[in-house]
Amino acid sequence: MIVVADTSPINYLVRIELIGILPQLYGTVIIPSAVLLELRAEGSPAAVVQWSAHLPDWIKVDSTELRFEADVERLGAGERAAITLATQIGASLVLVDDLPARRAVKRRGLVAAGTLAVLKDADEARLANFETGISELQKLGFRMTTELIEEIRRG
Repeated sequence: MIVVADTSPINYLVRIELIGILPQLYGTVIIPSAVLLELRAEGSPAAVVQWSAHLPDWIKVDSTELRFEADVERLGAGERAAITLATQIGASLVLVDDLPARRAVKRRGLVAAGTLAVLKDADEARLANFETGISELQKLGFRMTTELIEEIRRG
């Protein structure tokens, strides 16, 4: 399985101390260099900066020069890079939270999953508790609607 991640899911999973579920669920996770720059950017949470300074072996950073399509121009740098890289390498899954970014992933015929979907997968694999994860994300100000939470719960 080829998995490419944007900044947001990694950021939040580090902050709620569940980043370790990614390799258990998906094996290797590829991030474009633009995502690594966002993780290390000034203003990023200290835990995220520290984690990104010592990347685990299951994270692979791809520094391929990417050419962006017009429909992703309004997205953030990490989102643009993750979507473009995923398209170029034929990723099985793209981890991305932003709704416009998820739509861009789906337009390309790829599968998108956000942080909540990752937590649901981890819950089903008995690696983490979905409800506890939601609670921890809410404490951090993660934006999620009741409708989205219910949709993820239903599968």
